[in-house]
Amino acid sequence: MEWNLEEKIELLREEMMNVASKNGLTDVETIEFSRKLDNLMDQYEGLKKGR
Repeated sequence: MEWNLEEKIELLREEMMNVASKNGLTDVETIEFSRKLDNLMDQYEGLKKGR
């Protein structure tokens, strides 16, 4: 499961960067991607601490 989460994080990060480069860092879509990325990273950190 952890590897899958790492892949999701990387893919979402790439998508966010693409949107940010087109729409800007303060665009609503960019911010939404950032929030989703934060949530996934929080999950990942929780898994690492739970080892």
